[in-house]
Formats: sequence, structure tokens, C-alpha cells
Amino acid sequence: MMLSPVALAITAAVIWGAAIFVIGAINALVPGYGDTVLTLVASIYPGYAASGTLGDLLQGTAYAVFDGLVAGFIFALLYNVVVRFTLPTAKITTETTPVAPKNTENPEQATSE
Repeated sequence: MMLSPVALAITAAVIWGAAIFVIGAINALVPGYGDTVLTLVASIYPGYAASGTLGDLLQGTAYAVFDGLVAGFIFALLYNVVVRFTLPTAKITTETTPVAPKNTENPEQATSE
């Protein structure tokens, strides 16, 4: 089974962007929630400070969407390459050998010959 790079990229972008948005939004309402995750993300995304402001939340979400797009696309491409190299190669022949019909009316005659 092959993966669609575009479909996986969009899926990863939506999921990762939504995750960062939800964690950031809850953190703005409940200080301390998700601080470890947001600090980790802030260390990766330049300019994102995880301060709990709306601008910071939107900036982190935008970074996450872009990151999800790129990561999902690359993952699908790599997956498809690995699948191509690991699929068994089977030879397909188009020749068929005719099969003799079985005598179903009188099975004793077929065995006595």
C-alpha cells in the first residue's frame, strides 16, 4: 500500500497545528498547562516564545502547520520508497496450461483406465 504524500502532509499539518493551538489556548486560560510541551516547541520554532498571548499562539500554530506539512510529506515519500524496495517481486506469466476436464459422471471409469 502506498501513501499519498499530499494527503499525509495535510493530515499531519491539521493534527499538529490543532495540537499546538489547543495546548496554547488552554495554557492561556490555565497558566502552567502544557508548559513543558510549549517550552520544547519554543526551543525549536524561532521567534515563538510560548508567552500565552494571542499573537504568540497564532505564530506557534502557523509554525506547527508548516512543520506538519513538511514532516508529513517527507514521511510519506520515505515510506513509499521503503515499500517499493521491500515488496516481493513476483514474476507474472501470461501462459496458461489447459486443464483436462474431470469425468464426474462415472468416476470408476476414470480410475480404471
